[in-house]
Amino acid sequence: MLYKPAKTFSEASPCTNVPLQCPLCPESTSGNRKTIWKYNSYFHLLAEHSVSGQRPPDVPPQFWIDTWLQHVEEQAG
Repeated sequence: MLYKPAKTFSEASPCTNVPLQCPLCPESTSGNRKTIWKYNSYFHLLAEHSVSGQRPPDVPPQFWIDTWLQHVEEQAG
C-alpha cells in the first residue's frame, strides 16, 4: 500500500489518517514496531506509554511532526 499521497492534505483527499509506527513500542521479532493510526496516536501514547496516565511520554520530535493536523484539515473533517 502506498500512503505517501494520503499524508498530504488536499481538497480531493482531506483525510491524512495514515498508519505510523510507534517509536516507543518494542520491536517485534520482524523488527517492526506496533502500528497505530495517526489520528489515534495521542490516545495510544496516553494509554500505553503515559507517565501516571496524565501526560504523554517524551517521544522523538519527528513523531509530533508526523502526527500534526493542520487547521484546514480539522475544519474539513
